[in-house]
Amino acid sequence: MDANAIEQFKGLILQLMEPDNEKRSQGESVYSHTKQEFPGQLLLSLVQLSTTPNTEGSVRNMSLIMLRQELVRSDNWVFARVSAEIQEHVKKTLLSGLQQEENELFSTRLKDVISALASSLLSEGQWGEILPFLLELAGSSAEIHRIAAMDIFSHISTRCRSVLIQSMNVMVKVLQAGLLDDSVRVRVAAFGTGVGLLSACRTQEEQAPLQPLFPGMLQSIALALNSGDMESANQGLDNLVALCERETDFVRPSIYGVYKAMVSIMGSEEVDERTRHLAMECPVTLAEARPALCRKIPDFLEGLIPVLLEWNSHLEDNERWNDGEKFDAEDLDVAIAEDSIDRLSIALGGETFAPIMFSAVQQTLQHPNWRVRHSGLMAMSVSAEGSAKYLRDHLDQVVAMVVPFFKDEHPRVRWAACNCIAQMSSDFGRSLTERYHGEIVPVLVTILADPVMVNHPRVLAHAASAVINFSESSEKEFLLPYLKPLLEGLHKLLTMPRIAQEQGVTAVAAVADCVSTEFTPYYDFFVPYMKEILHRASGTEYRMLRGKAMECLSLLGVAVGKEKFYNDAKEVIQVLQTTERNLTDDDPQANFILHAWARLCKCLGEEFQPYLETIMPRLLNSANLDLDFQVHSTEAAPTEAEEGWEFLPVGEKTIAIKTSTLEEKATACNMLYWYAEELKGSFFPYVQPVAQIMVPSLLFYYHDGVRTAAASVMPALLRSTVDHAKATGQGPEVVAQLWNFICPTLIQSIEGEIDTDCLILLIESFGECVNVLGAGCLSHEQQAGIAKAIQQRFETLMGFRQKRMNAQAGGEDFDKYEAQRLEELTNRDDDVIAQIADCTGKLLKHMKMDYMAHFALYGKNWLYFLESGARSHDTQMALCVLDDVAEYLQGNSAQIIHDVYPHFLRYSQDGSPEVRQAACYGLGVFAQYHGQVFAQVARPALEALANIVQSPGAREGEFAIPTDNAISSITKINLYQRENIDPNVGLEVLLSVLPVLDDKDESDITYNNFLTLLEKLGANAFGQSCAHVPKILFILSSPLGTEFVNEPTTHRIKAYFQSVSNQDANMFTQAVGSIPQDNQQKIQAMM
Repeated sequence: MDANAIEQFKGLILQLMEPDNEKRSQGESVYSHTKQEFPGQLLLSLVQLSTTPNTEGSVRNMSLIMLRQELVRSDNWVFARVSAEIQEHVKKTLLSGLQQEENELFSTRLKDVISALASSLLSEGQWGEILPFLLELAGSSAEIHRIAAMDIFSHISTRCRSVLIQSMNVMVKVLQAGLLDDSVRVRVAAFGTGVGLLSACRTQEEQAPLQPLFPGMLQSIALALNSGDMESANQGLDNLVALCERETDFVRPSIYGVYKAMVSIMGSEEVDERTRHLAMECPVTLAEARPALCRKIPDFLEGLIPVLLEWNSHLEDNERWNDGEKFDAEDLDVAIAEDSIDRLSIALGGETFAPIMFSAVQQTLQHPNWRVRHSGLMAMSVSAEGSAKYLRDHLDQVVAMVVPFFKDEHPRVRWAACNCIAQMSSDFGRSLTERYHGEIVPVLVTILADPVMVNHPRVLAHAASAVINFSESSEKEFLLPYLKPLLEGLHKLLTMPRIAQEQGVTAVAAVADCVSTEFTPYYDFFVPYMKEILHRASGTEYRMLRGKAMECLSLLGVAVGKEKFYNDAKEVIQVLQTTERNLTDDDPQANFILHAWARLCKCLGEEFQPYLETIMPRLLNSANLDLDFQVHSTEAAPTEAEEGWEFLPVGEKTIAIKTSTLEEKATACNMLYWYAEELKGSFFPYVQPVAQIMVPSLLFYYHDGVRTAAASVMPALLRSTVDHAKATGQGPEVVAQLWNFICPTLIQSIEGEIDTDCLILLIESFGECVNVLGAGCLSHEQQAGIAKAIQQRFETLMGFRQKRMNAQAGGEDFDKYEAQRLEELTNRDDDVIAQIADCTGKLLKHMKMDYMAHFALYGKNWLYFLESGARSHDTQMALCVLDDVAEYLQGNSAQIIHDVYPHFLRYSQDGSPEVRQAACYGLGVFAQYHGQVFAQVARPALEALANIVQSPGAREGEFAIPTDNAISSITKINLYQRENIDPNVGLEVLLSVLPVLDDKDESDITYNNFLTLLEKLGANAFGQSCAHVPKILFILSSPLGTEFVNEPTTHRIKAYFQSVSNQDANMFTQAVGSIPQDNQQKIQAMM
C-alpha cells in the first residue's frame, strides 16, 4: 500500500487509542465508515501495520487486536467482502509474518489472528495450505515458532475437528515430537494441543491414539517445576484441570498417580502460590466431574483436607479488621481453601466428606493457635451445605463442637463460631432451631451482653447475623423464652459503630417477624430508635443503615398489626415518599423501600391503595427493565470482576451481563405480585399495565426469579379482575380478555421451561388460574394447548428417567452415593408430576367432559403408573387423578372406572401409606358416583376395606390416615350402595370401625355421611333391642370439641341426639350411661 495511506491509517489507530472521549469517538466513526465502504483498504492496512517489525509497538499491538476482531466470522464479516486477491494476500502475509516474528508478544498476537481466520476458513474446507505450514513450523529450529504451531493447532482443534481427526496419525507424531522437545515451553504447548485434540474427539475410539501420550503430558509439568519455570508449570496444570473437567476417562488410567502428584505439589514450599492452588484445583474439579471415581481413590480426602485446613489458617493480623470486610487482608490461601471445601462437600456428599472433615476439625479446635481454631470452625461452616443431609443426623455432635467457642479468648474465633451458627441455621432450618434453641440462643445472648465485646463491634455484628438467620428459620415458641434478654442485647447494638448498628437493626426486625404479636410489649421501646435513624442519619455513608431502619419499621408494623402501627405507618410513608424522590442510581435504600412499601400494603390492606399512585410508576419501570449486556472481544473484556456484572466467555467473545439490573427487575416483579395478591379487586386499575409487563416475563430466561414472580402473579391478576367485575357489575368479557392474553404465553412457558422449580410454579399457576376462572373457562384451543404441554413434559421427564436408569446400569463408577444423587433428581421429577396431577384435577373439575378428549393425550401415562413395578409416588398420583376423573365426570367415566377398579382394590392394601390412602379414598368415590359400575363389586370392596381397617397396625403411625379414608369409603358404601350389599352386615362393619380421629380433611365428611345414613335408617339403625344405640352415641360424641368436626356438623350431631332422646328418653339415658365417662360428659354438656 501507499506509504501515505499507511501513515494516515496509523494516525487513525492512534486516534482509537486516545484517552479523550471526543477524539476517540471521532476515530471510531471514521473506522466504521472505512470498514463499511472500503473493507479491502481496511484489511490491507491492518495487515501491513501488524506484520511490519518497525511499526511502533503500541500501534502494532492495537492493529493486531483490531485485525483479530475483523477476522472472527460475523454477520458483517470483512474478509468475505474483499476480493479473492486481497484474501490471498492477507493469508500469505500473516503466515510469512509469523514465520519471521521474533518478538514474544507479537508472535502471540499473530498466532491469535491466524487462529481466528483459520477457524473460520478450515470449517468450510478453505485454506488447506495452513496445515502443511503448521507442520513445517512445528519442526522449526526456533522455539517461538514451535510454540506458535502448537498453540494454533490447539486453538483450531475444536472448530475444525474433521480436518484434524482425518489427520490424527500426523498429529500424533507432531505431539510425540513436541512432548520430547528440548524446550519445556514447547512440551507444555504440546500438552495444550493434546487437550484441544481430545476435546475435538467425540468417541473413545477417536481418543485412543492419544492415550499413550498422557505420561509425556504429565512429564511436561514435572520438568517445568524442576526447572523453576512456574509460568509453564501453571500452564500445564491449567491443561490438566481442563482434562479433569472434560476428559476424565482419558485421565482415569493414571488417576492415582495424578492425585499423588497434585498432593505433592500443593504441599511443596518451593512452588509459588498459584501453582499450589492449581494443584488443588485438579482433584477438586475431578471430584465434581466424577465423584464416584474419586471415592475409589485411596485416602483421597485424607490427602486434601489437612492441606485445606492449613491453608484456611493463613490469616493475617489486621488492625482494622473490626471496621468491616472492605478492610480485610487478601488471604488468597483462605479463599481457595474455603471454596475447595465447599465444592468437595457438595460433590462427594456428606456421608463421604463429613466424617473425615469433622474428625480433622476436632483436632484443630484443640489447637493453641487461634488461627487454627478459626480454620476449623470456618471449615465446618462452608461444608455444612454439601453435608447437610448427613449432618442432620449428627447435629448433637456438631452443636456441641461449636457452642464452647462463643467464649473463646480470641474475638475472631468467636466471630467464626457466630458464622458457623448463622450458616447452620440457614442449612438445617427447623431441624436446628427446634432441637437446639436452648443451647444456641443463650450463647448468642451472652456474646451480645459481654462488655468486652464493645471493643469488637464486628463480632457483635456477626452475632446479630446469627440471630437473623436463626430467627428466619425458627418458630416463635423457640425464641419466646429468651425474648427479653435477646432484645436487650440487640438494643445495645443500636448505639454502637455502624457495622454493629446495621446488623442490630436487621436482627430486631427478624426477631419481630418471627415472634409476631409477642413483640408488641417492646414495640414502643424500639420504634423511636428507628425513627431517629430515619430523621438524623442523613449522610451517604448512612444510606444502608437508613434502608435497614425502613425494613425494620415495616416488619415491626406487620408483626404488631394495623391497629398498633397505624399512626407510625403514616410517618413512615412520608419518609419513604421523601427518600424515594431523592434516590440516586446506586442508592442501596431503593431496594429496602420497595420491600417496605409491600409490607406496609400487607399491614394496611385496602387503605394502602391510594399510595399505589406514587409507587407504581417507578415499580413498573423497574419491572420492565430488559437484559442489560455488552459484548466484548476477548482482549477488550475486563480482566477483573466488577460489582453488579457477570462475565461469560462465549466462543471468541465475552458477554458482560449487568446482574444488578436483573436483581432490580426480579425484586420489582415480586413486589407487583405482593400488591396484586394483597389488594385483590382494589388493584384492578393496574392490572393491564402489570399484565403487559409480566406476561412476556414468563419467558424471561435470564433470571429465574423474574419468571417465578410472573407465574405467581397471573392468578392474582385474574382474581383482581374477577373481584372488580363482580363489584362493578361488569360482564365476563373483561376477565376473558385478560385470560386470552395470559393463556398462550403461560402454556408456551410450561412447554419451554428448563428449571424444575420454575416449571412447578408455572403449572401451579395455570391450575390456579383455572380455579379462579371457574366452569367452562377454557376454549377448545386452550385445552388442547395445555394438554399438549403436559404431554411434552411427561415425555421429557420419562426421557430423563431412562437416562438415569441407563447410567445406573452401565457406569463402572456407579455406587450407592451416585444412586442417591440420581434418586434425588427423580424426587424432583415427583414434584413436577404431583403438580401436573393437581392441575389435571382442576381442569377436570371445571371443564368436565369437555376436557376428556384432551386428557386422553396424556392419560396413558397415569395408566402406565398403575402397573406393577411403578414408583410409589407415580402410582399415588395416578390414583389421585383417577379419583378426580371419577368424582368430576361421574357417569361419563363409567368405562374408565370399570377398567381401573381392580387396581384400586389391589392398591388399597399397598405397603405405601400414600398409595393406600389414594386407593381407599377412590373406592368411596366410586361408590358415591358410579352406582351401576360399583354395584357388581360393592360386597368385595366392603370386605376388603373392612379387612384393611381391622389389620394389625392400621390405626398406628403413618397408616392412621389411610385407615380413616378406608372408613370414609365404608361409610359411603353403606350410604350409596346399600341395595348392593347386605345392609345389616354393612352397618355392623361400619359401627365396628368408626370413629375417625386422624384425618382432619376426611373426618367431617365421614361424620356427615354417617348422620345422613342414620337419618335415612331412622329407628332401623338402632338394631335389635336398641343394641346399636350406645355405639352410635359413642361414635358421634367422640369428635365433639375437636378439630375433626366443624360447627354445622356439631349442630347436626346435637339434633340427632335430640331426635333419639325424643323417640325414647329412657333408652337414650341408659345408652348414654353405658359409654365412657368422657363421652357422657360431652353429650351432657351439649344437651
